[in-house]
Amino acid sequence: MAKGNLDGLPGVENSRYQIITKKPDAKRMKASPAFRLLESWMEVEFLLIEDIIPARFGGDKYSYMSMLQKEAMRRLDGFDTVTFGYADILWAKGSLQNAAKRLEEGYDAVLAPGLPVLESKYRKELDATRSVWSKLDGVSRLTMEPRQFVDLTLNNLHSLATTNYWSNKFLSRGPAYFIWDVPGHGIIMRWFHLHPVMMRTVVNDMDIYREFEGSLDADFVPALFSSSENIYFATDSDELCFCSIMEDFQVEEGVQPLCVPMVAQWAENHAVLLHREFFNNAFYFHSTEIDDTLWDSAKKKSDWVAQEVQKHLLIPDSTLALMDPGAFAARRERQKRYGLWMRQLVGGNTINERQELSLLGAEKSAAEPAINRPAPMFLDRSASFLLFLMLQRMWRRLNQKIARIPLIGKLFRSLAMQALIKWIKQKLGN
Repeated sequence: MAKGNLDGLPGVENSRYQIITKKPDAKRMKASPAFRLLESWMEVEFLLIEDIIPARFGGDKYSYMSMLQKEAMRRLDGFDTVTFGYADILWAKGSLQNAAKRLEEGYDAVLAPGLPVLESKYRKELDATRSVWSKLDGVSRLTMEPRQFVDLTLNNLHSLATTNYWSNKFLSRGPAYFIWDVPGHGIIMRWFHLHPVMMRTVVNDMDIYREFEGSLDADFVPALFSSSENIYFATDSDELCFCSIMEDFQVEEGVQPLCVPMVAQWAENHAVLLHREFFNNAFYFHSTEIDDTLWDSAKKKSDWVAQEVQKHLLIPDSTLALMDPGAFAARRERQKRYGLWMRQLVGGNTINERQELSLLGAEKSAAEPAINRPAPMFLDRSASFLLFLMLQRMWRRLNQKIARIPLIGKLFRSLAMQALIKWIKQKLGN
């Protein structure tokens, strides 16, 4: 309700504010002065969680949230755009109004990153900063100018965010984004997963409702968009910024070294083609005017990391299986999970193989339409090679035991090795 957000949206009087909560909390909200002010701006609708989620729901938090979000999206008929908010999100002044302007320009969606902050520390600083509070019809409104917002956010970053600084020694356990510091001025960020701040309810002549399980940024957005062609990426906190207030806890330090190959290995499993396009965009989160001489070093480091990560993600299956088995296994895990294979080609050209439901081998031609390709074998060349390495390891262990048996051990090793070599040659030949 900060100035320049809800009250600055075009067509606000024809909008609906939808709140999904539990019955006791709905009653408490309706009794607050802020709710009455909100009602004077637009229609307010309550959806009760008790009516949507089964009493004995056993899924994780993402499945829980996606069920609620899908129920909300079923009610979008008659509306042109939708904004996705959470109870723990705070928006800087003018952020929602600026997002709406981008949709008026013709974009289908506006995406942006949002950093997590420590609840206890952040709340104390907000309470002590009187300049961010103002009164409207007796209601205290929290209104932060973007650069003031940046300062308050960076002063109270959650450990979920601090573990993603590129200057760290170890990779965080959830490396969906990375941060480069410009001391005293702000940071540069690159994200694989971006929050859909605002989007049209009809995209490519289809309603945006999709069946998905998981989060909006990781699962819903890729299900909706096949490319970033008509998506607007907010790249400057002066235009749009928000933060997520999270309860206090300390994130455990990772064990993998923070380096490009480790980032690429994570992305192989958790970033589809669209997410990788997102990572090419740098977001400037700053509390002062941007002076290129001060920001240039961090920008170059950020650009280099993005380029190197993309190079690693373009490595063909057969080569990746040899040079980085961990990344190859992560690639196969993603393929199994999504039931499709997307490949990005050098030079800005991409291939979308959504129509191919089974795994594609490395030898398939990228120029051949996916719809016309023959079904691949159960094992392609790279998978056969990995199986060979696994069998070789098993063979060594077995060999240590059999080698102790005179004559029989020697004969067994000879026959088994010949059979194994014959089988591998046959598979690679096919």
